[in-house]
Amino acid sequence: MRDPDEQSVSIAKDFLEKIVDPPLREIGGLLQDYVNYWRFKNKINIILKAKKFLEERGIKPCKALPETVIPLLECAADTEDKVLSDMFAELLAAHLSQNNPNIHPSYAKVLNQLSPCDAHFLKWLVVRGMSGNCLISEIIELADISSKEATLVIRNLERLGICQIAGVEVDKTGLAHYPDQICNDTNIISLTTYGFHMVTTCVGWDEIARIQQEKGWV
Repeated sequence: MRDPDEQSVSIAKDFLEKIVDPPLREIGGLLQDYVNYWRFKNKINIILKAKKFLEERGIKPCKALPETVIPLLECAADTEDKVLSDMFAELLAAHLSQNNPNIHPSYAKVLNQLSPCDAHFLKWLVVRGMSGNCLISEIIELADISSKEATLVIRNLERLGICQIAGVEVDKTGLAHYPDQICNDTNIISLTTYGFHMVTTCVGWDEIARIQQEKGWV
């Protein structure tokens, strides 16, 4: 990702001033992370992406409280992965959309606990699994990751309450006991209710529909 120029920074600041209510006294203080310029660039990227998403959909952004926008941007600053940054931008855009129902404040914190591999797996899971359960092996192939990577991904997603595997026993602590071959050809995975609402919000219905149409799944 290229460094943001002065015009991009100015556009991001102007947009932030319009969407945060009440206005922040020091917008620059939020953005200018001198300790870590990399995080600063990522914040700019998320703001501009969210602005673009809203403009493409013809949505006039509504106001959002600082306690919503600032923690989201702080979490989003920790990644430059395209899929993850798109998810953060979609989440910010959803907060600013007047047509969107209330969004749980945990979504940004959950996204912040995902690896790029987790995000890629989740995106394919929600796109492919709109009609129900999916074979884990199919999502692995779509996400282009190894079985070892998928095992780590699934354990983390289950820890976060996002997905579940059919037929897996759960003990009194709530931890699942996986079979030795979690990624075999027969194991089925699905999103939890919480996971479905979070992931569809963060991937975005437009993007889900675009991929489904591209793949001929509609």
